[in-house]
Amino acid sequence: MRLRECIERLEKEGELLHVRREVSRTFELAAVSKKLDGSQAAIFERVQGASMPVLIGTDGTKERIARNLGLRARDLGERFRQAIEQPIPPKPAGDGPVREKRVSGAPDLDVLLPVVHHYEKEPAPFITNGIVVARDPDSGVQNASFNRLQLKGGARTGILIQPRHLFQIYEKNRAQGKATDVAVVIGTETAVRLASATWGTSIPLELDEFAIAGGLRGEPLEVVRCETMDLVVPADAEIVLEGRILPGALEEEGPMAEFTGVYGGIGPKHVMEFHAMMMREDALYQDLLPFTNEHHLLLSLPYEPVLSRTVRGMIPGLKDVYITPGGCGKFYTVLSIKKQHDGDAKNAIIVALSAIRDIKVVIVVDEDIDVNNPKEVEYAIATRVQGDRDVLLLPGCKGNELDPIQDVYDYVTKIGIDATKPLDKAARFELARIPGYDTLDLKDYL
Repeated sequence: MRLRECIERLEKEGELLHVRREVSRTFELAAVSKKLDGSQAAIFERVQGASMPVLIGTDGTKERIARNLGLRARDLGERFRQAIEQPIPPKPAGDGPVREKRVSGAPDLDVLLPVVHHYEKEPAPFITNGIVVARDPDSGVQNASFNRLQLKGGARTGILIQPRHLFQIYEKNRAQGKATDVAVVIGTETAVRLASATWGTSIPLELDEFAIAGGLRGEPLEVVRCETMDLVVPADAEIVLEGRILPGALEEEGPMAEFTGVYGGIGPKHVMEFHAMMMREDALYQDLLPFTNEHHLLLSLPYEPVLSRTVRGMIPGLKDVYITPGGCGKFYTVLSIKKQHDGDAKNAIIVALSAIRDIKVVIVVDEDIDVNNPKEVEYAIATRVQGDRDVLLLPGCKGNELDPIQDVYDYVTKIGIDATKPLDKAARFELARIPGYDTLDLKDYL
């Protein structure tokens, strides 16, 4: 479902709020968005000093994300896994809505775009929903990733690049004294957003995220070529900025309120300069408010199929995976398995912790526990864990650079909890059942 189709559906189903009162993009818009967190999506129709509306919250719940992909929520993980294993390459389109209006020359980002100033101690507005597209100079394969962009005046921004695929591309170019051509895509459908947030040990540099988007869509993503560089972008995107990451240039960036809900540090970060822009005639600016349900879902949902795929290779009895919102969509995961051996749970913990560097806590439960239900998971920990034998501690691990505890101690201690029943005593842990409960319809009695 394309973004405009998604908006129409949200409108029809009463899930889209139109904010017609004029709002400031400095804190006020963010405050209203935070109040709406996890409920309705919103279009802010009148933003002070802006010529276009701001859209937020299209992917604010798991159910909404699934409907945007034409799925039921319970089928989302399986579709994502298939999209990674059977990606569908993008398809060139002769033209597209994103090419309707073109701005030549260096765009003044603060004037042309309603970039939102979200949190109190941030030094400037940040583009938080910009998908950065770059091409690997060796393989020719494109990479798409979310990166925060701090406005620095005119056509210049800072960019935080973590040590993943974009960093590898940048380093290859920098070693030859070259800038890295990039396109920043703002305003995209759910499949593109989810695919661009995908990473982990089973996502190689040679896998184009737009092909994962095609797998999620069930058909190729239509793309068009940028105006000034050899990159392709979604044909029906709202806005595309074209620019370069400068080789070797570093400037002070931050702090920004991150997915953890606290401010990141201040330090020298890479610099981008833009020289062209194209967009729809009636473009929408799509924002992402950090530390919200939408933010955490866009982090966790792409992690789950990567984690499932890796763990299932070692533990065929894996049943379900859940990366929790309370763990900031990155740090805390629950796995359910059908045990064949008593060591299966601990093996699953080891594999999960190695699959995605950011994961800090892994809890493994039996298949009779719903991983999505915190009460059931807590019950399993309370009744099935023997602390001296079922809790694993792995000190001295590298964690996520934006995790405040990693920043304080320069390492994290990862935790594994085996909350499964011992096989030889499983009968002692059998959950009491009431015959007929599962098929009973309470409406028949009220």
